[in-house]
Amino acid sequence: MGRAKCYLMFDKLLFVSLGLNAISIGLIAFCFVWLKQSRDKYASLQKNLDKVFHSCEKNSLAIDEVRTGAIGMGKTIQQIKASVQVELQNMSDKQAELAMHDPDSKLYNRAAKMVAKGASVEEIMMECEIPRAEAELVIAMRGKVQS
Repeated sequence: MGRAKCYLMFDKLLFVSLGLNAISIGLIAFCFVWLKQSRDKYASLQKNLDKVFHSCEKNSLAIDEVRTGAIGMGKTIQQIKASVQVELQNMSDKQAELAMHDPDSKLYNRAAKMVAKGASVEEIMMECEIPRAEAELVIAMRGKVQS
C-alpha cells in the first residue's frame, strides 16, 4: 500500500503541476497578445504623432512665408511713403515758386497787406493798379478774414 499511496500522491502532484503549467501557458499567451496590442497601439500613436509633427512643420513654414511677406510689404509701404513725402514737398515748393513769380499774385498780396494796414479803396487802386471792383473785393474778403 505504500506504493499505491506514492502513486496516488504522484498523480495528484502531476495534475497540480499540469494545471499550473496550463495556467502559466495561458498567462504567457495573454502577455504576448497584450504585448502585440500595445505595440500596435504604439505604432498607431507614433504615426499620428509623425503626422502632427509634419503638419506643425508645414504651418511653421507658412507662418514664416506670411511674416516675410508682411515685412516686405512694410518696407515697400515705407518706401512709397517716403517717395510721396518728397513729391509733396516738391509740389509745395513749386507752388510757392509759382506764387512768387505770378505778377497778379504779388499785386493781390500787396493789396491784402495794405487792407491789413487800413488802406482805403482809392489807395489800393492807385498803389496796386487794380480796378475799383477788385480793390473792393480784396477789402471785403480781408475784412471778413480779420473779423
